[in-house]
Amino acid sequence: MSEKNDAILLKLAHYFVLKHEYRFVPTQKSKDEIWLLNPNHSVYPVIRLSTASLGSTFFDKERILTMFKTISGKFDASLKLLDIHAVDEPVTDPDDDIIVISVSPTNISTSDQSLADFTDIKEVILPIEDPKNDYKDMIKEINDAHMNKKVQRKKFDFSALPMVSVVFAALAFLNFLLIQVLGYVYGDIYAASILLGAYYKTFVASGFEVWRFLTVGFVHISVFHLLINTMALMNLGTITEKIYGKVRFTVILVVSIIIGSLFVYVGEGNNLTVGMSGGLYGLMGALFVYTFETGMIKQPNVRSQFIRILTVNIIISLMPGISLMGHLGGFVGGVLLGVIFTRNDAWSMLRKNTVVAMLGLVIALGYLGINNTNFSPLYGATDQKVLEIAEDLGLGFYADHMEQRLVDFYFKR
Repeated sequence: MSEKNDAILLKLAHYFVLKHEYRFVPTQKSKDEIWLLNPNHSVYPVIRLSTASLGSTFFDKERILTMFKTISGKFDASLKLLDIHAVDEPVTDPDDDIIVISVSPTNISTSDQSLADFTDIKEVILPIEDPKNDYKDMIKEINDAHMNKKVQRKKFDFSALPMVSVVFAALAFLNFLLIQVLGYVYGDIYAASILLGAYYKTFVASGFEVWRFLTVGFVHISVFHLLINTMALMNLGTITEKIYGKVRFTVILVVSIIIGSLFVYVGEGNNLTVGMSGGLYGLMGALFVYTFETGMIKQPNVRSQFIRILTVNIIISLMPGISLMGHLGGFVGGVLLGVIFTRNDAWSMLRKNTVVAMLGLVIALGYLGINNTNFSPLYGATDQKVLEIAEDLGLGFYADHMEQRLVDFYFKR
């Protein structure tokens, strides 16, 4: 790249950082591009500055769009990337995905009115009288502004939190405290967890308590299990909630927990299952789909990271005491919903087929669940303890109802 183009790039960075409150986005080091972010700009929250030729955008378009989608995941999907090149080349053909602009001291070329928000940019790129000192001053001002923004960002921003993930984690924590109290008072932590929503096949089958397919996600017995799951939820939620939005993120998490529980119901015998692992695996599945949709999976570092994550989680799923079926069901549910929620027009037929596959899966799980006969081993003492705790807590109506249901259930066995 020429020194002239370098100078224009520096002046553009100085202009956007100082005057329009953009900040630098850390990326893999590149000699010919700078990425800028301003979440408060309603039209161009992300700007790319480059000294590469205009033709390079065409050949590097997939990587550029992947970067843009990664940085702007939480913004309106209709917004476009403003790609400004410090080169003296005319912009000819408009691009549907990227707004390309070329700037030089003598000319600004663009295919539309994309610089309406930056009308004074022409003054920025004019030659300056004392390059050596002025450039040194600009670099200092940019660094000072960047450091000030870093200091400002240290103040805790509640709006940046993945709020749905926070709510789920808070509910799980509150339920954990209740389980610990009841477990301590009545001397049976497992009976307490069943009363407060754990998946327990006997109660699902005998009392038709299908709500346990979801409430299992809020039930944890050990503090280690709770911490591991909530940390994973916050990590995945920070990324996935921005990508899919709060509503779709909630659907993925909830449906994945339910499908994971259904897999456990049809694939395992009578057992007690707790935790939101099915939902977490669902989020991983949806995120996995997103990397394919955006083309990020083609990047070696992203691909190797996903391989490591999947390998570790497969090993965890095969460990004793871990619900393999719950993890598998959650992941399958997340992958299906991830495809259904894609915005890629090229995937329209795949989305339609995936909707059919999801319906087929639900019907198959329903049929297998209704005709399921594997309810061993039975835990009569645990069942009785749950009813005793319910009776003592003033839930006699529930205890009487479930006692009759359990009698009928055991009689049929």
